Amino acid sequence: QSTWGSGADAGAPTVYIATYWFSKFKALSDPGPISHAEIVCVHGNAEDPRLVARIPLEIYNRLLERFGGDAPLVSVGRCEECTRTAAELAARRREEMRRIGELDSTQITDRESWFIIETTWLSDWHAFTNEGPLPGPIRNDRLVNPKTGEPRPNLVKARHYRGVNGRVWQYFVEQHGGGPALERKTLDIYDNTPIE
Repeated sequence: QSTWGSGADAGAPTVYIATYWFSKFKALSDPGPISHAEIVCVHGNAEDPRLVARIPLEIYNRLLERFGGDAPLVSVGRCEECTRTAAELAARRREEMRRIGELDSTQITDRESWFIIETTWLSDWHAFTNEGPLPGPIRNDRLVNPKTGEPRPNLVKARHYRGVNGRVWQYFVEQHGGGPALERKTLDIYDNTPIE
């Protein structure tokens, strides 16, 4: 059996193949379809050259014909789209933290209200500000009965929900969507004081 590229024309076109699949090919009689899924970004770029091997296109095509799978990788390097997206997300994280820092308060006036937010969503938002994924829409539907809109029984402040002022609530909704709005005069989800 010839080695990769032995006897191939030095000027022949080359492509890249995932080294983990290459290792399976060398060790197994049936390595399965060629796959790059574990080494490429969502845009199909392999950024880490340590995870690929360069082989002649002719050999890749023979492997593809025999085992099926992904098209060859034609380049390896930094994904400009991923770099741009990461920079935009980092800027968004900084801006959200800055704005919430400006808007947040531990007290409200008599004319203001608290807005209840489900704690798992708040934890997801804090994770987002520390390099995590976007938290998705606010999920207050977990706190209420879907038929009546009334709070579910046995909810505990700080464990199941927290309160934010109206400015923070509005900013979160503008940035992430979701709901429903649970406006209260106190930090108690069961408070029935009328909102004026």
